[in-house]
Amino acid sequence: PGPGSVVLNNYWISASATVTLESPTVDKLAPAKDAYTIGEKVFFPILIELPEGASGQLIVRDLLPDGLAYVGHLFITAPIGDLITQPYAGALPPPSVIGVGGSGVAASPGDLVNPADNNPDNDRFVLFVEAVVVNELANQAGRTLLNTADLTYTNPALGVTLVPDANGGPTITLNEPVLRLAKSLASGQA
Repeated sequence: PGPGSVVLNNYWISASATVTLESPTVDKLAPAKDAYTIGEKVFFPILIELPEGASGQLIVRDLLPDGLAYVGHLFITAPIGDLITQPYAGALPPPSVIGVGGSGVAASPGDLVNPADNNPDNDRFVLFVEAVVVNELANQAGRTLLNTADLTYTNPALGVTLVPDANGGPTITLNEPVLRLAKSLASGQA
């Protein structure tokens, strides 16, 4: 270009990068012991961990197997042993129960926002599910029952997304009393 010409600064560059965002996780943990009898209550902890940011329409489901019946549940956000070492950073509104039956519960705390504070220790809470071992013919000594959980949430890019239990869920073994009867007949008595 000659004198008086305008030189345009029309250089530009573009680039793209793939970013993978974290998803919520669910992990059904083993109860306090591994063997139970008919009529005994079992408390299953379900650990839910949320990425920092929004998790829309979160629904946590406990999938109780045949042989166990749902009794109740409780969400815990405060420190509790090794499960939660710091309080959950977000607000957990009272969850609505959207399904209860003999095979478990589905509870929805709704849209959750986990504050972006770069602290993974305050990104989790626990759902404790109380179940009872039912008195049915299939529940015999030695039977094992696998109990799992899952969750769904609304992913902005994919819609409703199912997240299965991270470790497949714990099993419990059923014990029953062994009865032995002895019968004898005394002679000479009517």
